[in-house]
Amino acid sequence: MRKISVLMIIALILLTGCAGRVQNAQDLNVEKILAERFKDSSSVWRPTKILFKNPVDNDELIVFYLNREGTINIARIAKVNEAWKPYVAAIGEQPPGDAITWMWSQLCNRPVEKDYAIGSVFYGYVNSPKVSRVVVGREGEESSYREARFKEFTINGKQVKLYYVFFKDLSGFKDNVIAFDKDGNVLFNNKQPVEREHGQRVIGETAPQAGIPEKVPFIFREKPARPGEPWQVRTGVWDLQNGQVEMHEKAIFTVDAEDFMLSWDGGKRIGISPSAPGSLKGLIDNRSDYSLSVLNSPLSSYIEKAKCPSHRDETFIVRNYPDQDYPVLEIHRPLGVEKIALKPENPRQMFIFRCVAILPGDDKVDAFLEYSNRLSFGGDTRVGLARATVRGDEVEWKIIAGDIDVSEAGAGTRMARVGNRIVIAEQDNTVKTVDIVTGNISPYEEVNRRIKNFQEKNVYLTECLSPPAVHGYRGALIVSWVPAAIEEKEVNGNKIIHWIPMRYILAIKDDRVLGEVKLVRDELAVIKDDQVKQKMVVKEGFPHWQFPRE
Repeated sequence: MRKISVLMIIALILLTGCAGRVQNAQDLNVEKILAERFKDSSSVWRPTKILFKNPVDNDELIVFYLNREGTINIARIAKVNEAWKPYVAAIGEQPPGDAITWMWSQLCNRPVEKDYAIGSVFYGYVNSPKVSRVVVGREGEESSYREARFKEFTINGKQVKLYYVFFKDLSGFKDNVIAFDKDGNVLFNNKQPVEREHGQRVIGETAPQAGIPEKVPFIFREKPARPGEPWQVRTGVWDLQNGQVEMHEKAIFTVDAEDFMLSWDGGKRIGISPSAPGSLKGLIDNRSDYSLSVLNSPLSSYIEKAKCPSHRDETFIVRNYPDQDYPVLEIHRPLGVEKIALKPENPRQMFIFRCVAILPGDDKVDAFLEYSNRLSFGGDTRVGLARATVRGDEVEWKIIAGDIDVSEAGAGTRMARVGNRIVIAEQDNTVKTVDIVTGNISPYEEVNRRIKNFQEKNVYLTECLSPPAVHGYRGALIVSWVPAAIEEKEVNGNKIIHWIPMRYILAIKDDRVLGEVKLVRDELAVIKDDQVKQKMVVKEGFPHWQFPRE
C-alpha cells in the first residue's frame, strides 16, 4: 500500500510539472516573465503596464509595455530549447542573436517629453493628431515598404497612437519611416529631412509617397490573325499618378503554341507554361532586358501555382500529383529540381484544394494553401486557409483561418496574397480579406462599394457568374472584373443574345483608391480621384491585361 502511495505522489509531481509548462505563446504570463527578467529594483525597464500582446506563432510573442520611465518598450519572448526567453530592444541596443534591431528616426515622440524624438523600424508612438498613416521599409527598395498598423492608448493622460511593423530579415537594413496626413501629404520622412521653423523636421513637398506604387505594369497577348500564326506578347503600364494608360507596340516575345500561361511578379523575368506537353513549338525573345523561363510541365490554371521571382534564378511550383492526396513544392534550380511533400499534419481531415500564393524567402518558402475539411461531407464543405513553411526538408503548418464562408462550386472564387492579407473574390462579386497573422476575416467595403456602383450603372443582364480576378502588386490590390454582360436583340422576330464588351479595374491600397479603368462597349476611361483623365475608343477583341502577382 505504501509503494502505491509513493508512486501516486511521484506521478502527481510529474503531472503538475507538465501542467505548469506553458507550450503556447498565447498562454504566457508575460508580466511575470518580464518582471523576472528585470528584477533589479533599479531597472527602468521593469514593466508597469502591458499595452499590447501580438502572438507571431506558437513559439514567439511580441509585447509592447510601459516601463518605469514612462516610455514604451518592445519585447520579443521566444521559445529557446523549451524555455521562454525575453529580449527587449532599447535605444541603440541590439542583443546578440535577437531578431529585433533598434533604428533611429525623426518620427516618434516620447509620450512624457514633447520634443524627445526617437523611434524604430518596428514601432513608433506618435502624439501628433495630424498623422493618419505610417509606412516603413528599406531605403531605395520600394517593394519592401509596409503599412504600419496601430493601437491607441492613454499614457500619462495623453492619447497616443502606437504604430508597429514587424520585420524579421534586417540584413543591411536602412530604415525609412514616412508619415502622411489624411490627404496623403507627407508630414515626416527621416531620410530626406529639411529644416523648418522651430527646428521641426519635415519633408520637401516633391518627395514620392513611399509604399504606394506610382505605376502598375501589365502584359497582354494578342490572338493570331490566322490559325497557325504565333501569339504576340506585349507590355503596358498604368500610370496611377497621372491617370494614363499606355500599351506598347513592340512585342517582348512571340509564342508559337495553342495556348499558354504566364507567371510574373512585375519584374524582368516571366515564366511560360504551355497548355499541354510538347505544345510549345517556338519561342522568340524580341527584347534582351526580359528573361524568359519555360515551365515544361503544364500547370492547372486554377489549382497549381508557379512563382518566378525576378531577382532569383529559381522557379517555385506547387503542383498536384495524381498518385497522392497532397501537393508537392518543386524548387527548380539550374542544377536540378528539389521536391518537398506538403503533407498536412492530419491529411485524413485536411484536403488541400489549391495553392493561393508562394512566398520565397532567404532560408524558407511559404506556401499559402486553400483546403477543405474532409469531415464535412453530408453538409456544406467548410473552406480554410493554411500556411506551410518549408525549411530544408521540414514543413511547419499553421492554420490561418479554419472556417471561411465561401463557395467553391460553379465558378468558385479567386484569391491572391496582398501584403499580410489573403484577398478572396466571390461569385457574387464581393471581396473579403483574411489577415494572415490574426486570421480575422472582414469584407473589403470600399472595393465592394465600387464594384456594386459599376455594376448598377452598366451591367443589366449576365450570362453566368464571373468572380473578379485579384492581384497583389507592391502592397496594392488590383481587382479586374470582366462581367459576362449580355443584352437581347430582336432580329427578324428572333431574340439574339449579344455579348457586351465590359471590364472594371480597380487599384487600391487599404482604403485609398489609387485609380480605376472602366471599359463599357467600345469606350475605355482611365480615372484618377473620381475624374476621367483619359479616354480612348477600343477595337473589338480588346486584350486581357494580366497584372503582376506578389
